[in-house]
Amino acid sequence: PHPWHEVSKYLGHEISRDLQLASEITKAITSTVSVPVICKLSPLYGNVVELTKAVKQSGAAGVTLTNRFTGFAIDIESGRPHIDGFGGIGGPWIKPITLRWIAETYLELGFPILGSNGACDWRDSIEFMMAGAVAVQYCSAVMVHGYSRIQSIIQGVREFLQRKGYGTVEEIVGVASKSAIPYNKILQIPRQRAHIN
Repeated sequence: PHPWHEVSKYLGHEISRDLQLASEITKAITSTVSVPVICKLSPLYGNVVELTKAVKQSGAAGVTLTNRFTGFAIDIESGRPHIDGFGGIGGPWIKPITLRWIAETYLELGFPILGSNGACDWRDSIEFMMAGAVAVQYCSAVMVHGYSRIQSIIQGVREFLQRKGYGTVEEIVGVASKSAIPYNKILQIPRQRAHIN
């Protein structure tokens, strides 16, 4: 086990890249508090399903998938990095990767998942839930568009559910993942060809 005075120097991304450390911290917290603990996991570990299993076994009640990647953005006019260095980057471009981890975790573990990193509008909420998330987190979209974005997301989800005949939002959780063909069987899909005029 890591001495706790040493653990305090780690950042979230670093903890999520160390399976043992993530497990130890989760176990220490869940054995101390009486509220459910939800761990926000980094995609930097490489296998988010494996990381989720570890924190689940250590007492987590659910996970948030996923935190942001560590990136580096440059202001070419000043020749300096934006935000003065390395930082979390995410957004719509990362959504397919996030959805992949949500779907795989949902299918393998059936564990409560909060979707994060890439959601911008109500359509994204539907996609995250169809992948297996029971809830979707928004931050950047609200920062850019204001708090009114929340109401438009809720309204869009409601209208979609009504239009498609769903009685509750729970009915869409995981529907896309359940019909997905595993990657290792992708060559069994009948070939499709485009005809171009």
